[in-house]
Amino acid sequence: MNTTQTDAQIKIIMSQTDYNKEIAQKKLQYWNNDFIKVIKEFLNPNFQEKEKQIQTEKNKVVSVNQSIMKELRLFKDKQNKQYDHYKKYRDYLKKEEEIKELNKHLNQQELLKARLKKESERKLDTIDEETPEEIKL
Repeated sequence: MNTTQTDAQIKIIMSQTDYNKEIAQKKLQYWNNDFIKVIKEFLNPNFQEKEKQIQTEKNKVVSVNQSIMKELRLFKDKQNKQYDHYKKYRDYLKKEEEIKELNKHLNQQELLKARLKKESERKLDTIDEETPEEIKL
């Protein structure tokens, strides 16, 4: 590796961690110039344990029946997850439609109230006082 690449990697490590230049160089040498592993180690010192677990699960010897059942379970879990997302989305759309309907009805009620208020004000303005003689007839 040339020095410009190493310097660039050290700068990246220093920007993503609180390591100084010497520590960054030591860690980079320890991880065979893999700066991503240096940063991963800074963020989570036990990051390799999870990778080891995944490797052991992959290398685990299982019978054909166990592998078939495992794949069926994974497939079914994926199906259920997709169905749950679809169901939630459908419920969301349904509630959104209900809200639109309610807003529509509220707007209609507001318009009716305004119209009734206008009519009542107009009727009050147009009422003439009747004379007592007209009432008797």
